[in-house]
Amino acid sequence: MDMGNPQAGSPEESFAAWLAELEVALRQAGRTVDHLLAGGVDSDTCHRLRADIARARCHAGALQLHCAPVDRKANEPFWSELLRTGDRRRR
Repeated sequence: MDMGNPQAGSPEESFAAWLAELEVALRQAGRTVDHLLAGGVDSDTCHRLRADIARARCHAGALQLHCAPVDRKANEPFWSELLRTGDRRRR
């Protein structure tokens, strides 16, 4: 995916699509985003990255709601993870 291509959609859509591809690749390797972040990232950066990831997941979920019917059972891990790692700065 070309993150710099202005024709590729909004930055949020591009990041959400990139994140989805990353998560699939990590899952296939038996890893998660948390495994990736645990590799030497300081806690402040880790918190910011998790917040960015949560926002991207939320945006991707909103896109999915507009584009296709949602299988709630299949998306349960997504929503559980979003609630667990959501952006706590908004509280």
